[in-house]
Amino acid sequence: RQARYLSVLRYEPDFGSLRTCGQHLLLASDDPAAAVLPEAFQPQLAVDPDQRCLAVRSLPDRILVFPTGTDPTSVRREVSAAPALGGLPSHQDDQATGLRASFPVKAWQQLRLHHVEHFVFLSGYHQPTIACLG
Repeated sequence: RQARYLSVLRYEPDFGSLRTCGQHLLLASDDPAAAVLPEAFQPQLAVDPDQRCLAVRSLPDRILVFPTGTDPTSVRREVSAAPALGGLPSHQDDQATGLRASFPVKAWQQLRLHHVEHFVFLSGYHQPTIACLG
C-alpha cells in the first residue's frame, strides 16, 4: 500500500497556475490499518458550512479533523505526525493553507460505531457538528 496525503493547493493569479502550499499525512504506508482496507473503500472529504474545519474519512474507522485558522507567528513549519500515522512529517505554509494540526476521531472510541460509512457537517450549530452513518 502507498501512503495517502491531503494536499492543499492555492491558485496563483500572477502566474495562472496552482501551487501546493500544504501536505498532510492521512495514512502512512506502514500503518497496519492500510493492509486491511476494503477494496472499494473511498476516502471522504467534507468542510464545515462555516469553514471552521475540514474533515477527512481516511479509514473506515477514522476521521481526521483539521481546524482552520492560522498561527500569525508561523510562516512555514514542519509538524511531526502522530505515531498512529507513522511518525512522518507534514509540511505546510500555515498562512497559505489555513489548516492547523489534525486530530483523529476514532469510530469505536468516540462514536460507538464499528466504522463510518458516510458523514456530513450540520449547519446551524454553534460548534462544528457532524452526523455519522455507520
